[in-house]
Amino acid sequence: MKIYLNFFLLGSLTTLLFPPYFFIPIGFLVIPYFFFKITNFVNSRTIKESFKEGFFYGLGLNFFLFFWLKNPFLIEEETKNLFFLSYIYVLYASVYYGLLVVFVRFFKNKKVQLVVFPIIFVLLEIVRSKLFLEFPWNLFGYIFSNHSYLFQITKYIGSYGLSYVVLLFFLIPVVLFNIFYLKEIK
Repeated sequence: MKIYLNFFLLGSLTTLLFPPYFFIPIGFLVIPYFFFKITNFVNSRTIKESFKEGFFYGLGLNFFLFFWLKNPFLIEEETKNLFFLSYIYVLYASVYYGLLVVFVRFFKNKKVQLVVFPIIFVLLEIVRSKLFLEFPWNLFGYIFSNHSYLFQITKYIGSYGLSYVVLLFFLIPVVLFNIFYLKEIK
């Protein structure tokens, strides 16, 4: 249970990247650490354990990003009893992070995982925001929404493309670690 709490706390810290905080430097710690945690010891975990790790990361992230989602239900008397739907959405959105960890787990090579991680991440963002509810909130591209010079790239690559760029940007410490510590220049 301790490891799942760690993933929950890691997801909770990730919320500091999003509005209204925009604490960008923490992304260079949280995203590489999350990547490190899900890619190391791949063979020693079952698919169910991997899914739970990602799910708890997503639960920490989504719980704090969508804490406000129950408030619209509490305005009208007819909808007050439906506030629990906001918590169901938090669970639903967290499932995609569990799937992310499971999919990344299938790739055994660390270099391939580094390339595949942001691709799978963005593909799951697209599926999550288009599949059932068409609720495109909590996209990683929104992290740069207060930086107008960086957000302008959205005109050309879209918000999902910006999510991909953001994830690549935050994975730079992993690449530098591989180059300088592990001496992998390729």
